[in-house]
Amino acid sequence: MPELEGEDMVLMARFGKRPAAASLAGRRERETRPVAAADRRRLTQASSTKSRQLNLKVTPEFHEQVSALARNDGAPMVELIERAVEAYARARETG
Repeated sequence: MPELEGEDMVLMARFGKRPAAASLAGRRERETRPVAAADRRRLTQASSTKSRQLNLKVTPEFHEQVSALARNDGAPMVELIERAVEAYARARETG
């Protein structure tokens, strides 16, 4: 293995040892502490009106294309697909 120096050593030091919070005791502490009221509301309220799941098998290229478009728009992938289906339906009605 070549000698590590500079930036490589900084990177190795970063991944060298896990913090105490990553230990089993830290995990137990996080999981047993009470949840704040605002977080409880967020966890219990439905975040959207979506109630059905749709699973599709697509090519990796199509997935990457939809994912990139959604990232560029700053929108969830499902929103992008919904808009595309609506546009397709409008195009079929007019054309």
